Amino acid sequence: MKNKRGCRTKKWFILAAGLAVIGLILAAVVIKKPATPLPSEPPPLSWTDALVRNLKLNLLVIKSIEVISPRQIEVSLANGPLVIFNSRQDQKRQLDSLQFILARSKMESKQIAKIDLRFDKPVIVYD
Repeated sequence: MKNKRGCRTKKWFILAAGLAVIGLILAAVVIKKPATPLPSEPPPLSWTDALVRNLKLNLLVIKSIEVISPRQIEVSLANGPLVIFNSRQDQKRQLDSLQFILARSKMESKQIAKIDLRFDKPVIVYD
């Protein structure tokens, strides 16, 4: 369609609007986040060092320590259970829970195979 001056305005407007929409769609596709999560970094060495230091302060002897994932650290205690820590949670709270669980199992004369401290309520597996 031509206006009073003989210019084709409506068609150009529709074409420009269509290109803008296509540009927005392409931008949304290109900026889309990757489907697979990026690998996380391992827990800070200071967190693991502090864990070892605090376990020794609580008179717990470590047989082995293994970083399973950035969040999961497994500690095998000498003459004791396997303990799983979450490096993204408060270490003091986890150590307090561990001390309470070990003291209670000693009073009840129960052998613990594994203590999982990654959750709000620790998971205890008995022998």
